[in-house]
Amino acid sequence: MRVYDSDSISDAVNDYTGFICGGDQIWNDCLQFKWFSIEDSKVFTLRFVPDHRKKVAYAPSMATVELTPDFNEEFQKGVERLDAVSVREKTALPVLQEITGKPVTVAVDPVLLLQESDWLGEIRYVPRRKYLLCYLLGNSMLQRKAAERFARSVQLPILTFPHICNVVRKCDLFFGDIRDYTSGPREFLGLIKNAEFVITDSFHACIFSMIFQTSFAVFERHKAGEKGNMNSRIYDFLEEYHLEDQLVTVEALAGMQEIPQVDFTYAHTHWKQRRAESLQYLENALKENENGAEP
Repeated sequence: MRVYDSDSISDAVNDYTGFICGGDQIWNDCLQFKWFSIEDSKVFTLRFVPDHRKKVAYAPSMATVELTPDFNEEFQKGVERLDAVSVREKTALPVLQEITGKPVTVAVDPVLLLQESDWLGEIRYVPRRKYLLCYLLGNSMLQRKAAERFARSVQLPILTFPHICNVVRKCDLFFGDIRDYTSGPREFLGLIKNAEFVITDSFHACIFSMIFQTSFAVFERHKAGEKGNMNSRIYDFLEEYHLEDQLVTVEALAGMQEIPQVDFTYAHTHWKQRRAESLQYLENALKENENGAEP
C-alpha cells in the first residue's frame, strides 16, 4: 500500500475512484490552532479530487465553529464540492449546512463504528492493581489538585501519562503515583477498561469509558468563551448519550467521597442505533460511488 503526503496525494486520483475524508479535528481552523497549514486543510476537504470522482466526508471533527474569515473562505471552497457530508459534532450542523447548502448528517465518531467486543479484542494489557486513571491533556493545576484530593478520599493511587504532549510540562512533574511512559494504544485501552475510575478532559477518553462502561468524570479543558474552545464536542457527546452528570467542576470532584456509579444502559442502547445509522450513511455514499463515478 502506498503512503501519500501532501505533495503526492494528487497522484491517488489515478488509483482510486472514490475518496473519503474523516478524522479527529481535520476541519479545525488551522489559522487559529496552527496544527497544520492552509494547504493541508485543502487536502482534508479533498480539494485535489476532480469533480467526476466521488468525494465523501465521514464524521470529520471541527471541534470549534468559530472560524476566521480567511480559513472559512478556503474551507467553503472544499466542502461545497463534497458529494456527501457528515460531521461528528451536532453543533457544527448549522454552520456546514449554511456553507454547503446540502443536507449534513451527524455521524458517530469512527471508533464507535466498531462494537465493544472488537475493541476488547485489541486489549493487550491488564493491570495488577486498582487505580484511578487520570488522562488530562490540559495543563490545569487546579484539576490535578482536585484529582489528588478525590484519590485520597477513595484511597486509590493515580495512574498518569506524564508529558503526553511531547513536552515537559510543569503540571505533570510531580503529578500521579504511577507514571506510565511506555503504553501504546492497546495498553491505553486496557488501562481505561480496567480503571476503577477515569478522570479526563479528553473527548476520546470519554468515548472509550462509555464503550467499556468504566465510570468517569470529565473536566472542561477550555474556559467558556476562550478562543479556540473545543468543549462543544464533549458537550454534544454527553448530552446525546445522557451522560451529562459526568461533566464535573474542580469543586465537585474534590468534594466527592466515593466513586460514583454510572448507568450506561441508555448510552449503549443509543450507541447501537447510532452505529447502524452511521454505517447506513457510509454504505449509501459508497453505493452512489459505485453507480455514479467513472471507473
